[in-house]
Amino acid sequence: INLAIGDSDTGFNWVSDGTLALVANASERLRVNTSGNFGIGIIDQKCRLHIKSSASHSSGNIGGNASSKAQLILSNSSNDSVALAMHTGSTALGFHFDDNAYTNFSEKAYIRGDSDVNQLDFTGQHRNILNKNIDQNSIGLIVCSTGKYVNLDNSVQSKINESLPLCSLASTDNDIKVFGVISNKEDINDNREYGHGAFITPYEKQNKNEQRMFINSLGEGGIWVCNKNGTLVNGDYISSSSVVGYGQKQILNLNTLMNHTVAKITCDCDFNLTKVVKQKVKVLTSTETFEKIVTEEVQETVTETEIVYDETSGQYREQETT
Repeated sequence: INLAIGDSDTGFNWVSDGTLALVANASERLRVNTSGNFGIGIIDQKCRLHIKSSASHSSGNIGGNASSKAQLILSNSSNDSVALAMHTGSTALGFHFDDNAYTNFSEKAYIRGDSDVNQLDFTGQHRNILNKNIDQNSIGLIVCSTGKYVNLDNSVQSKINESLPLCSLASTDNDIKVFGVISNKEDINDNREYGHGAFITPYEKQNKNEQRMFINSLGEGGIWVCNKNGTLVNGDYISSSSVVGYGQKQILNLNTLMNHTVAKITCDCDFNLTKVVKQKVKVLTSTETFEKIVTEEVQETVTETEIVYDETSGQYREQETT
């Protein structure tokens, strides 16, 4: 039985008792069976929506604004429960997992684009409040604990699993209260994000628009130092100094790890340069060049160090020009 009007090969066709098919140009495109299961590209559908396609075709494509979510909702007669939500378009949006425990199906976790997947090196990082406003220029400065606590849940008591001290910039030599180094600052919004590479878990802040600092207390990372105790060489210990926020070569208990030790330096740091040092990092396949002036001291002779990546060998090599 063809239910089409005006077109003999396009319309709804009766297949059998309780089964109906949608036919276009004499080819079946969709079938619904007696159980109410819909099948696209398949005639023996086993679930509510069963889609089958060849390897050369996608099973589904939802058009729309790439900045909005396409939600797949599992539902029953009493409530809806979002099990999965997907973003398309911008790689920063990634793949999202939602939950209906909060208003508007809040995000529980998501996998974003690969812009930060290389940030997996181990660092003991904590989110702390500082006792004064700290701007972006404070990145890399040393902080000390104050003996007071402000945890993420707003509690001011130390706990077994969370004791986040209120911190201040270090300002004395060899301070035993050193806690870590400022590495970043939270965004001002209602949520904070926890991530491991591309996998992100958002969490609603107890204090809206609270902006905590990321403090690295162990692991690898950078730190600002001064030459109050002289030049530092690879392997020296670093302690706090009277230059606010800056580290210095540890000379008290030299070469001994102490309770006032902040870090161990892994490079030489020479404050007595006699010429301007420039560094160029260049990839042979790109026209972009990055140049950084390491010191502003001006001399007649300029040495440029080019770090060039050779795609053939897969190695970096240094090249100096005067």
